[in-house]
Amino acid sequence: MTENQPQDSFGDQIDARINICICTCRRAELLKRCLASIAVVNVPDRVQIYVSIIDNDNAQSAADYIAILKKDYPFALHYQHVASSGIPYARNRAIDVTLELKCDYLVFIDDDEWVEPEWLDVLYGYSRKVGGEAIVSGHVIQELPDNVSETVARFFIKRERGTGTALSACATNNVLIPVFVMADLGLRFVEDNPHMGGEDTIFFTLASQKGVPIYKCAEAIVHEVIPESKANMAWLSRRKFRVGIISAWRKKKYGRSRLIICLNGVLMVILAFGFSALLAIALQRELRNKYWLKMCKYLGVVAGVFGASMDDYRVIHGE
Repeated sequence: MTENQPQDSFGDQIDARINICICTCRRAELLKRCLASIAVVNVPDRVQIYVSIIDNDNAQSAADYIAILKKDYPFALHYQHVASSGIPYARNRAIDVTLELKCDYLVFIDDDEWVEPEWLDVLYGYSRKVGGEAIVSGHVIQELPDNVSETVARFFIKRERGTGTALSACATNNVLIPVFVMADLGLRFVEDNPHMGGEDTIFFTLASQKGVPIYKCAEAIVHEVIPESKANMAWLSRRKFRVGIISAWRKKKYGRSRLIICLNGVLMVILAFGFSALLAIALQRELRNKYWLKMCKYLGVVAGVFGASMDDYRVIHGE
């Protein structure tokens, strides 16, 4: 064993340190469920686990609970308060903590999620399988309220890519990131529009452009609790519009001209609106909703060309 190889508290050589980071803001019950599920995960062999809570609530509402929990929690539990309101500030603090702890990997999940016992073992195991220097994105199963209509529920069922699929971007809701992406490449989450969302897509797009592979691992599963405030067409429409804004940014980043992006977006808006109207007349509600959401996305693309932004993340959903 060389001098700089880490050891755990029993003196055994370990291969990696993983910091599981959870950004939270005033969702106490969801956070408790999330942390309870992490407490019973299967720990990969020769891996040391840290868990970091990044509290983005000015009132530091999670502080007392974490102070009590850390006394008996099976992993080292770290609490950080970020006064600046906005998810990218919290995520960047998670990067700072990970570097301070000298971890090899940063794992993000959301505070409204809970993990399956084998989740981390599978996520890290797949990372090792592909060489340990790739970003690995797991699978998120969304748990809906019982009273959601089928015509709305279907839009929360994501088309799942198979394990090993190469991605150009992903989200932070279930992802493992090698620390060199932040330490050596210097990537951070952009803070220009801290309440819009989508900075994770931007982060991983930039990582991909810098040559970092991103792979899907469909067997690394977490579950996301969808509250009633999100399980409706109004929220889905806003989300699609925001996705369109981010899509415009990505298209520009890949070299597409603003004019081409705008013209294509306008054409798709017209076509999608036409189909949506015809399907409404034909009483095909599910298909009507599909084209309505497509129209919302391309409206976002057109708006994104002209620098539009949103502040969806000022509202706390779930509790």
